[in-house]
Amino acid sequence: MPVSSEIYSVDTLQVLPAADAFVSGELLLPEYEPSVDDIFQPAGQATVIQVPDGANPSLQPDDWSASPVNWISIAVASILVVLYMRRFVTVLPYLAGGIFRWKKLAELEYNMRLSRDRDALILPSALIMIVYLSLLDVLSPSFMDGLSPGMKTAATFGVCTAFFILRWILILVTPSRKIHRDSLNAANGAGGDFLIMAAAFLSLLVILRASFPAYAGLAGTASYYVTGALWVVFLIRKKEIIAADAGQLQAFLYLCSVEILPAVLLVASMMIL
Repeated sequence: MPVSSEIYSVDTLQVLPAADAFVSGELLLPEYEPSVDDIFQPAGQATVIQVPDGANPSLQPDDWSASPVNWISIAVASILVVLYMRRFVTVLPYLAGGIFRWKKLAELEYNMRLSRDRDALILPSALIMIVYLSLLDVLSPSFMDGLSPGMKTAATFGVCTAFFILRWILILVTPSRKIHRDSLNAANGAGGDFLIMAAAFLSLLVILRASFPAYAGLAGTASYYVTGALWVVFLIRKKEIIAADAGQLQAFLYLCSVEILPAVLLVASMMIL
């Protein structure tokens, strides 16, 4: 078949040297984003791992125990729990009964053997409670935000110690002539009773946190409710002990002076600092 003379052959390859092959133009490829596990990242480029929205922060590595101050404190607290467990079991029925009835707390105070066991538990329980307050991040005023975990525990010790010293001074200077000595001792001794119970409940929350890391946030939140509820019940029981002896008004005034005032000063200082 004859080929028409009007058809022309056009060379469209336009062969060029290799150096000029990609002088212009661009490859229509998606932008490259290196993955976390990519070993071919540029030298010196650090991998930043971001926590997705909604992820549980408690699943991230916990650096609280990385501080020597903290792991020494938790070791001492664990040893104290073991050493004083027998005495705690002895006074536990009276402590548990004191949550519901003030007379159980008074009976413990009048029993010399039980009161000695209770007194021996107060200082270890205070130390245990402070360590666990730091671990569960219960006390977190703004001035602690920039502190390392170890310094934050030391600051928690300082805040709690200041609170206990202020409360002790107020108990010494507050007039109590209208309250009989036995009732006053039972009312003030209830503070140690509930401090021991607070240490016991916080210990259970720490065990929950260690056993189920996914519920670490829940344990921290529960610690606020536990300590707050125990403090309110303590105020009620102390007021009932004094009111049974000196009347409701005297009980309320004494309670405001030695318990509510230091607590208000503690909260105010944490909000201001």
